[in-house]
Amino acid sequence: IFHASPAEIDMACLAFGEQSTVTPIAMINAYAAFANGGTLMRPRIVKALTDRDGNIVREIQPAAVRQVVSEQTSTRIRDLLEGVVTYGTGSKGYVAGYHVGGKTSTSTREDGSNVISFLSMAPIYQPKICLLVIMFAPDAENARSSLTAITSASMSEKILEYMDTPRDYSNDDITAMNKKHEVPDVTGLTYSQASQKLSEAGLKIIEQTDKITNETKIVSQFPQKDTLLHKGGSVAVFSVASPVPETVIVPDISGKNINECIKAMT
Repeated sequence: IFHASPAEIDMACLAFGEQSTVTPIAMINAYAAFANGGTLMRPRIVKALTDRDGNIVREIQPAAVRQVVSEQTSTRIRDLLEGVVTYGTGSKGYVAGYHVGGKTSTSTREDGSNVISFLSMAPIYQPKICLLVIMFAPDAENARSSLTAITSASMSEKILEYMDTPRDYSNDDITAMNKKHEVPDVTGLTYSQASQKLSEAGLKIIEQTDKITNETKIVSQFPQKDTLLHKGGSVAVFSVASPVPETVIVPDISGKNINECIKAMT
């Protein structure tokens, strides 16, 4: 979507993606062409229609529009997109065990507010999903597109697990997974502050009651500060001094593969 009467500055800015715009469906459709070996597909919103009993009465088949780039170029682009996540600005979109490729984006609207986004595909060598996450005028101060990459990583991991996509852990993945992090002291902070502090330490927060809000003061926590946990480990927080934490029976995960273990523990 271009200006009706582009000026010389518009033509110059087009080189880095400014002074033009695109709809989200057009953006992800173009991006998916790289996942499809260079073939542009017609977007489908509906896969099939069913009757009230669940029987398929009409199935909308995939339809190719045309070949927009060669398969060789498509493969090269996917390699570059993986590099963005592994080494570049999209590092927050990384998911251990899944090769993710993606690209960050930031644009400015007429009112001066930002639109930040992250486009990803995974697994990069045999893509199953493409995902576009957009945040319009985020409230966070100095919000960067890494925010959308964080959201994308969380969603991608859950979607790929749901699809029973096997993980392929690299040596770097295994090293990172074995590294332990110190649990910080979050007592005296609000729930919102505690959540941010634990996230920065590579840990997750669990509230043990529905009564906790973002402004609730944290009185106690488990495990205690300075405990060592693996990345992604959980810290339970409480608004009382002597809580009685809920407990569950740990399932037997011996003999299961990684996806089955994650499902059982979740």
